Amino acid sequence: MMASANAIASYFKMPVVWLNGIAAALGIILVYFAAVYVHLVVAALIGAFFLIAFPFFFAGTYGMILDGSKKKGAFMIYARYGYTRCLPPALFVAVICLLLYVLFKDIGLIICIPVVFFTYFADITAIRHNLKTGQALKDSAKRVLGGSFLVIIFYLANIIAGILMAFLFEFIFGGLLSVSGGGAIVTSVSQTLLENPSLLNPADVAANQETLVSLGNQLISSSEIMLPLVFSSAIVSLLFMPFFTAYKAFFFKDLIAAQAAAEAAMRAARAAAVRGESGNAGEAQQEGVPSAPETYNPLEANPAETSRDTASSAPQKPYDPHAGEDGEYDSKGRWFKYK
Repeated sequence: MMASANAIASYFKMPVVWLNGIAAALGIILVYFAAVYVHLVVAALIGAFFLIAFPFFFAGTYGMILDGSKKKGAFMIYARYGYTRCLPPALFVAVICLLLYVLFKDIGLIICIPVVFFTYFADITAIRHNLKTGQALKDSAKRVLGGSFLVIIFYLANIIAGILMAFLFEFIFGGLLSVSGGGAIVTSVSQTLLENPSLLNPADVAANQETLVSLGNQLISSSEIMLPLVFSSAIVSLLFMPFFTAYKAFFFKDLIAAQAAAEAAMRAARAAAVRGESGNAGEAQQEGVPSAPETYNPLEANPAETSRDTASSAPQKPYDPHAGEDGEYDSKGRWFKYK
């Protein structure tokens, strides 16, 4: 609940989140007017540009929220640093879902649900922990499994926000439609379909294809309908995109903190049990247990490196043959594995 409250508060305390909504709204409007007044190819190129550019805004917002930074120019630093980490996981998941749909149709869409469910945090964990695409996807799945109850609540909150967004869209679209006069066209098309129910019969679609195309063209080619549709979509995107972006960042920040605390407590208990010092768990935690996952902050990097891709600027850890195992080194460097 705190994450959602912080996301709403960010509308006023962190105006940078509005950039995500502005970019989405601007993209919708430009694509429509390019398609109507220029060419469909130009509209497609503009749409592709905005889709590829969105991770830039996401990365800047994620970085500022995760590190709580309000320094001047921080958004651009985070955006440049995180763009190349945010884009590949998103493209990978999109391509996988597209292939599943092409190969398996409706079943493919059903399979896409768990794919998105487990990889939803891949982009933000890649930014937070400076991970490559494969590592980010794996870390996202690990965190979803580790915080399954909290993650389910997070998804339910997003669904509720999506339902509210749909209601707001319907309200705005209906109001603009009545002002533009497009309601008469919608009523006419609806009446035609009601008077000829065979038009919607799947068995007769081929025979009635010409009529259905004609009715569809009446809706698509009418500016009285399309303008309210486009501007309603733009307004709703402007209002809700900042929430979805900020909520994801605040929730992930809380999630990794909770998981790090739980892991640290578990390691401290194991260390105390191995040493036979059950009454000194706090000391065990200080000596051998990390209190938080390793992160990378581009604001702390060399200023000369932040002006280009910082893929190689993250600090590298020395090779550890026991990495990933449960245990610790003693003061003489000997490895003891937890039972």
